[in-house]
Amino acid sequence: MHLTKQDIAKALGTGLFALLLSYGIGISYAAWTAPTSYPPNGNVMAPLNTGYNQQFKDGSLFLNSSTTAQFDWGLIVAGGKTWLHGTTTIGIQDASNGLLFDVNGKVGAAQYCDENGTNCLTASALGGGGSGTFGGTGTDGPITVTSPSSPIDLDGVEYFEKNYESISITGTGRLTFTNPSPNGTYIVLRSKGGVTITCTSAPCIDVSGMGAAGGVGGPKDTTGADRKGNLGTSGLSSFGIADDNSHSGIVGSEGVIAPYPVLPVPPLGGSGGSVYLNKYIYTLNQTALSRRNIVLVAGSGGGGGSSGSKAPETVGVWGGAGGAGGRGGGALLIESGGALNFTGTIWAKGLNGEDGSNPLGDTEGYLSAGGGGGGGAGGMVLVLYNTLISSSGSISTAGGTGGKGGNYLSTAYRSAIVYGGAGGGGAGAYGGAGGLGGTGGPVSVVGLYPEGGSGGGVSAGGGGGGGAGNYIQPSPIYGGLGGLGGPSAPAVILKNYSF
Repeated sequence: MHLTKQDIAKALGTGLFALLLSYGIGISYAAWTAPTSYPPNGNVMAPLNTGYNQQFKDGSLFLNSSTTAQFDWGLIVAGGKTWLHGTTTIGIQDASNGLLFDVNGKVGAAQYCDENGTNCLTASALGGGGSGTFGGTGTDGPITVTSPSSPIDLDGVEYFEKNYESISITGTGRLTFTNPSPNGTYIVLRSKGGVTITCTSAPCIDVSGMGAAGGVGGPKDTTGADRKGNLGTSGLSSFGIADDNSHSGIVGSEGVIAPYPVLPVPPLGGSGGSVYLNKYIYTLNQTALSRRNIVLVAGSGGGGGSSGSKAPETVGVWGGAGGAGGRGGGALLIESGGALNFTGTIWAKGLNGEDGSNPLGDTEGYLSAGGGGGGGAGGMVLVLYNTLISSSGSISTAGGTGGKGGNYLSTAYRSAIVYGGAGGGGAGAYGGAGGLGGTGGPVSVVGLYPEGGSGGGVSAGGGGGGGAGNYIQPSPIYGGLGGLGGPSAPAVILKNYSF
């Protein structure tokens, strides 16, 4: 058979193609190895998918790593719980709003540490648990006051605490208290949520007079066996003051009678209570708060004024009674676990001393008037908050003014000098000493009139005025004026950095 060149070339091409095809198939067949089991077993891992079955991944998972296009959120867990097991380390960077970790709910841990993983404290050491938690537990529910309401009974205790869900005092609302301890009450109002104090009628919260009791005024003299009036009593000092000095006002001396021209020692006014020592211990500034210890005390009470005199032979009449001393202002701590909106007013004032009374029924010139009571000292107020809407409200811890001495208005007189009862001293406070009570009249170191009480220092009570008496003349004599109470200490409203 004769083969042309074309036949030879065609035969060679066909054979070469068959050879190459068989080689390629062999290579392909040799590279394929069938799995030995169904996924995810064997050497092939199941892909992540949108199914409902639980899935596991042994390696790292990188999300949103593209440098050209990224979603706002890399990982979203729409429901259920997220569990990080074992010794998992979490690194968080570049969270929105400047927050590195933002949780809408509770976060628990065995210990809380600084950025170096040291100085770790448990929740209880941080103040957690029970009423020690800042803002409280909320167990007393919310309190909303939109109009004047019945006062809260303090049950006569020295420490009184309420744990509210929220506090709201708006409109004409006023939150008041009654029945404090004789030595004053420290009132704590905690709010788990926000605190709103925006009432339009002052004060929104009033703890005035919730401090220590003032002294009792000397009762009117109905017997006059020794021609003297009756002594009142000194005020009480508040509990918790960090020194051993007397801070209450002291009682003034009683009225006396002496035949003219004998001049008895005039009835001296009661001493004012002393200013607090160690005053930097009290939590009235940010530095004191940083010590992680809150120290507040209520105000002390003013001294009572003593009564005027009565002659023994005069029947059915009496000398004037002394005025009672004013109570101190209470101590108040408010914690706002949420936002504070405070545009209203809070008072923790010391109460004014009572006026001494005039003698009754004097037709022979033997009676005299009672001295005024000393003013009570203002208390202390501290407001702490987590976040702030407004703190433009006002707080007053002013001391009470001393009571005025009683007047001698009868035109009867005789050859005697009849002194009125002296005024009680004002209570001392954080910012200053209490005012001195006025000397009973008519003759005193300043002339022919009873002395007025002196003013108190910052937050301290003023002294009571001296009562008037008779000085062999028919003209009326008026009692001394009470000393002014001291001005309020600065308001203390601070962000909670320590609790």
